[in-house]
Formats: sequence, structure tokens, C-alpha cells
Amino acid sequence: MTRLEKIVAMLRQRKLDAMLITGEENLCYATGFVGLEGMVLVTADGKGYCFTDSRYIEAAEKAIAPWGYQVIQPDVSYPQCALQICKEQGVSNLLFEDQAMTVASYARYEAALEGIKLVAAGEAFSELREV
Repeated sequence: MTRLEKIVAMLRQRKLDAMLITGEENLCYATGFVGLEGMVLVTADGKGYCFTDSRYIEAAEKAIAPWGYQVIQPDVSYPQCALQICKEQGVSNLLFEDQAMTVASYARYEAALEGIKLVAAGEAFSELREV
């Protein structure tokens, strides 16, 4: 089972629509890409989206796309990217890394994702990373 599939299985088990990944170690776990800066959004239907800037786009496409992620260089902020995907995919609740996200980042995502319930992941991602 790939890491993307493990994240999807966890979302389905918890009856959640999607997960927002922004923390460095969780980005690395989810994608296998060390040093990635950006954001990953995984939906319960098995779609993975990786948003990163021009510094990483080419390397990310080579490293991450084979794992099932669509790599995107955004032209809007990461919270706005998350909103676009959530709207396209009909996401009504979104798991987020409460242990990795700053209060300021949370406020930006909460403001952008109006109408989408943000659900704290707690230890969920740590449990996925356990061997």
C-alpha cells in the first residue's frame, strides 16, 4: 500500500472528505520528497494534489507524480488553492495538522475555507508514520 493509499484509508476510516498537509515532515512522508515546500491535499476518493512553487516544480513532478499526485504550481495563495480543490471535489470537512500548523496559518486557511469544517488531526498523522 502506498503512502497516498494509507492517507486515503485513514480518511475513509474517519469518514472525512480530505486532508490538508503543510508540515515539513508530513509533506516528506506523504510524498517521499525531502525538503518540499508547499502544500498537499489528499481527498478520500484517492486524489492527491501537491502545490509548490517554481523552485521545486520540476523535481516534484519527477519525484511525486509517479506516486499518484498531481503537481501544481499555483497562481494564488495556498489557502485559495485548497479552497479551489475542496469546491471541485465537494469537500465539506478537512483534516488538518493541528500539531504542525501555526496559529497564523490556521487563521489564513480558516478564513479562506469558509463553509468547510476544519477537523484537527491530533496524532492521526504520527500514527501513519509509525513503522
